[in-house]
Amino acid sequence: MYGAIVPWLLFAALAGAASIDKLYAEALPPLTPAEREYLNRKGAVTYCLDPDRLPFSAIRNGRPQGMAVDVVGRIQAQLGIPFQFVPTETWPMSLEYIESGGCDILPMVDIDPFRHPYLHYTAPYFQYAAAIVTQIHAPFITGIRELRDRTIGIGENDPMGAFVVDKLSRIPFTVVNNARDGLLKVSSGDLDALVAATPVAVYYIRRLGLTNLKVAGHVDILKEMGIGVRAASPVLHSILNKVVSVLSEAEVERIYRKQIAVQPDRRIDYGRLLQLLLGVCIAVGLLLIWHRNVGRLKKRAAKVEAALAAKDEQMKQMAITDPLTCLSNRMRLIDILTKEMHRFSRYGRPASIIVADVDHFKDINEAFGYNLGDVVICKIGKALSGAVRKADTCGRWGGEK
Repeated sequence: MYGAIVPWLLFAALAGAASIDKLYAEALPPLTPAEREYLNRKGAVTYCLDPDRLPFSAIRNGRPQGMAVDVVGRIQAQLGIPFQFVPTETWPMSLEYIESGGCDILPMVDIDPFRHPYLHYTAPYFQYAAAIVTQIHAPFITGIRELRDRTIGIGENDPMGAFVVDKLSRIPFTVVNNARDGLLKVSSGDLDALVAATPVAVYYIRRLGLTNLKVAGHVDILKEMGIGVRAASPVLHSILNKVVSVLSEAEVERIYRKQIAVQPDRRIDYGRLLQLLLGVCIAVGLLLIWHRNVGRLKKRAAKVEAALAAKDEQMKQMAITDPLTCLSNRMRLIDILTKEMHRFSRYGRPASIIVADVDHFKDINEAFGYNLGDVVICKIGKALSGAVRKADTCGRWGGEK
């Protein structure tokens, strides 16, 4: 028996080793003697987090969670030194700690050197857009200015919030406690819309089961995230830049998908379970009823999971699709262009971009109205998408472009 099992265990071990080799395929650039001496002297690196910004990071029951934790684990494995978590109560408190020396790094922070001059940032390893979330019956929008006369929420301590408010200073925002609170207010009708980081919005819509909400559009903002290092630690900044340089796009995507794939809480009613077990001792008939009830619950859970999967796929498509022409939207085009640039840099294969602009489109809108203008845009988009190859991508950059 054991002889038959051993080959399978060996196969599993080899498969696991192959996965690990693939995960760490790019070797860490060699550290300088000064950098190695710094790590030996440092012993451990401390880090702080945003306590309430899933899927990026959070603190629950005193323990760190989110993408930032996986990133820290990746860095720790590469450098071979421990990373110690320093708990804080709020994001401003984390910033105070990093400024005063209470911790060394912020493993996942929006890159904004003008707002935080006491930080040095590594190269970015994650990007996200700002989503506009509304109720599902609301029309899709091409820009936040279409909601000028509506109540638009934004998180009080959202790191992206200050940037959005500065850029859109003429838009009256309503401050909410956080993205979770804002989404609940949109769901109940207390707010018309919420501006939040797209990953944060998608995470909490799924987590809270807010099926009456959708991503109706995006703010023309693309934020980058990297590791924030105290300006007083230039050697550590140099070391972490080397780690980030080998953090592949595929690995970051895997970390993101792991965090975003949340499921609704399922709590077992142990009191009811005990009653059912006692019922088994009383009569076999009650056991059969219990089995039948369990079967119904399983079918109901399967329907809920199928509905969540369908909604997730719908939201993914909505996030990358222009609602008018059903072509790829600007965010999707930027993602494709970035990947093509990386592919060109790595393999030297040529890549082409064709940018088209509809001439005199303003005259069409003024002469025949915006509804007919939309029809023209749709027909042009259909003609273009029918003329490209399957390997090509046709999208709408914005307006008549």
